[in-house]
Amino acid sequence: MNTLEIKGAFIRLLAEIEDPSLLQKMLDTCLNMANREDMLEALPQEALSALEAAELDESLSDTLSNDEVFKGFRTWKKP
Repeated sequence: MNTLEIKGAFIRLLAEIEDPSLLQKMLDTCLNMANREDMLEALPQEALSALEAAELDESLSDTLSNDEVFKGFRTWKKP
Protein backbone atom coordinates (compact mmCIF):
# COMPACT_ATOMS: atom_id res chain seq x y z
CA MET A 1 0.00 0.00 0.00
CA ASN A 2 1.19 3.48 -0.74
CA THR A 3 0.83 6.40 1.65
CA LEU A 4 -2.42 7.65 0.15
CA GLU A 5 -4.02 4.20 0.39
CA ILE A 6 -2.95 3.81 4.01
CA LYS A 7 -4.35 7.23 4.91
CA GLY A 8 -7.64 6.36 3.20
CA ALA A 9 -7.89 3.05 5.05
CA PHE A 10 -7.19 4.83 8.34
CA ILE A 11 -9.87 7.44 7.67
CA ARG A 12 -12.42 4.74 6.73
CA LEU A 13 -11.62 2.89 9.95
CA LEU A 14 -12.09 6.04 12.04
CA ALA A 15 -15.35 6.87 10.27
CA GLU A 16 -16.82 3.51 11.30
CA ILE A 17 -16.07 3.89 15.02
CA GLU A 18 -18.85 5.43 17.13
CA ASP A 19 -17.38 4.92 20.62
CA PRO A 20 -15.93 8.28 21.78
CA SER A 21 -13.67 6.68 24.39
CA LEU A 22 -12.17 4.33 21.80
CA LEU A 23 -11.65 7.22 19.38
CA GLN A 24 -9.93 9.24 22.12
CA LYS A 25 -7.70 6.29 22.98
CA MET A 26 -6.78 5.86 19.30
CA LEU A 27 -6.05 9.58 18.95
CA ASP A 28 -3.87 9.57 22.07
CA THR A 29 -1.99 6.51 20.83
CA CYS A 30 -1.41 7.99 17.38
CA LEU A 31 -0.24 11.32 18.78
CA ASN A 32 2.07 9.54 21.19
CA MET A 33 3.58 7.49 18.37
CA ALA A 34 3.95 10.54 16.11
CA ASN A 35 5.80 12.48 18.80
CA ARG A 36 8.29 9.75 19.72
CA GLU A 37 11.93 10.23 18.93
CA ASP A 38 13.33 7.72 16.47
CA MET A 39 15.68 5.60 18.56
CA LEU A 40 17.98 4.98 15.58
CA GLU A 41 18.74 8.68 15.19
CA ALA A 42 20.08 8.72 18.74
CA LEU A 43 22.65 5.98 18.03
CA PRO A 44 26.28 6.81 17.23
CA GLN A 45 27.37 6.41 13.61
CA GLU A 46 29.47 3.33 14.47
CA ALA A 47 26.40 1.56 15.83
CA LEU A 48 24.34 2.47 12.77
CA SER A 49 27.10 1.17 10.50
CA ALA A 50 27.28 -2.08 12.45
CA LEU A 51 23.50 -2.52 12.19
CA GLU A 52 23.56 -1.89 8.44
CA ALA A 53 26.41 -4.37 7.96
CA ALA A 54 24.64 -7.00 10.04
CA GLU A 55 21.46 -6.56 8.02
CA LEU A 56 23.38 -7.40 4.85
CA ASP A 57 25.29 -10.34 6.38
CA GLU A 58 23.67 -13.53 5.09
CA SER A 59 25.56 -15.67 7.61
CA LEU A 60 23.16 -14.35 10.24
CA SER A 61 20.22 -16.27 8.77
CA ASP A 62 19.59 -18.11 12.04
CA THR A 63 18.81 -14.89 13.92
CA LEU A 64 15.44 -13.24 14.56
CA SER A 65 13.77 -11.29 11.78
CA ASN A 66 13.40 -7.52 12.05
CA ASP A 67 9.64 -7.95 12.47
CA GLU A 68 10.10 -10.28 15.43
CA VAL A 69 12.61 -7.97 17.07
CA PHE A 70 10.44 -4.86 16.66
CA LYS A 71 7.37 -6.74 17.89
CA GLY A 72 9.29 -7.61 21.06
CA PHE A 73 10.64 -4.07 21.33
CA ARG A 74 7.14 -2.56 21.07
CA THR A 75 5.91 -4.91 23.81
CA TRP A 76 8.87 -4.03 26.03
CA LYS A 77 8.60 -0.28 25.30
CA LYS A 78 4.89 0.03 26.27
CA PRO A 79 4.40 2.30 29.29
